[in-house]
Amino acid sequence: MAMGKERINEMEIKAHEFILDRDFVLPGKNLIIITKTLKIPKNVEINLSGKHATLTTGAAKNGMIAGEDGEDGKNGIAGESSGNCLILTQTITDKEKENLRILLNGGNGSKGQDGGAGADGEDGVGAEVDMIEKDKIKIIFKNAVNFLTAGGFSRTLDSEYATVINDGPTKFANDSANFFATHSYRLYKGSDGKPGGEGGRKGIGGEGGKCGTLKFTIGGHDKSIEGEKVDN
Repeated sequence: MAMGKERINEMEIKAHEFILDRDFVLPGKNLIIITKTLKIPKNVEINLSGKHATLTTGAAKNGMIAGEDGEDGKNGIAGESSGNCLILTQTITDKEKENLRILLNGGNGSKGQDGGAGADGEDGVGAEVDMIEKDKIKIIFKNAVNFLTAGGFSRTLDSEYATVINDGPTKFANDSANFFATHSYRLYKGSDGKPGGEGGRKGIGGEGGKCGTLKFTIGGHDKSIEGEKVDN
């Protein structure tokens, strides 16, 4: 066996006679079998296919400040590549050879990480109570002046205008004097809210692992095995 620091990467079996009567499941590992006589008395499977990658993290970071975009998701993780298989033997019957199935598929890549949600936009700004109360006092004052002057200031009181207050609400105002009476109104329109942030883009899915290679030699001649390649 070839020993790595963290895991076994390869299994090598050498024997005069080797009886393969159980499944071999070694994800991503290499398998070498060298024997004079190989016996396979029942259906068995050698599966060296790589493991599927999985993404364990949740979505990317959401936008926190009003109008902030969510972060883009990270790309997926590549699937594990399959191991390779080498079988060298002098003798095996055709019937027993048919009992062997070999899988050498690369693992699926993981999905990409979901992008974070965009933050809500800023709310629109309406008129404050203090502003409205101040305008009420101004209207009362204008009415009083017009009444005391018997409409002398009628023309000076006549006005109609629209004003945006501190980048917030818009105030529509009208004062129309008619002798002793003054007709006034104030209309306040809140400002539009600002757009929310855009959601982050989803990460790209990881690539699939690579398929393994198979070499099966009987008496010095390469032989094919049914099922040596199976689609994911």
